[in-house]
Amino acid sequence: MIELADIIAPAVPPLAPLPYGWIALGIGVLILIAFIVLRILWRRGRYRRAALAQLKRAERALRQGHLDARAAAFRAAQALHCVYRASQHGGNAASPQWTEFMCALDRARYAAHAIGKQDATQLLAQTRHWIDRAP
Repeated sequence: MIELADIIAPAVPPLAPLPYGWIALGIGVLILIAFIVLRILWRRGRYRRAALAQLKRAERALRQGHLDARAAAFRAAQALHCVYRASQHGGNAASPQWTEFMCALDRARYAAHAIGKQDATQLLAQTRHWIDRAP
């Protein structure tokens, strides 16, 4: 007679293999997302780096006397335009400091009398400040 103790339990079935395809797809999607985010951040910073390099060249040329103050003001405006056009923001229009800075920059570019070298240097420093604050 067969008793309960004589019954042999069946073997545990083996575990299903890991879904390596889904794991690889998930890792691939994460790498793609990270690449896209890093590329966007790099592209945003590219315009800022180019504008800061242009300002540095203008400051050096102004110090060495190869560039006059009016041309330095035009280069500062060009660098600002490059950064703020790329970020598609019109600057900080609500800020009175921004408005004051833009008026000073316009006066330096279009006034009948050229500004001094010291004023141009200060204007380039303010331009660097506003480029650093660009979104």
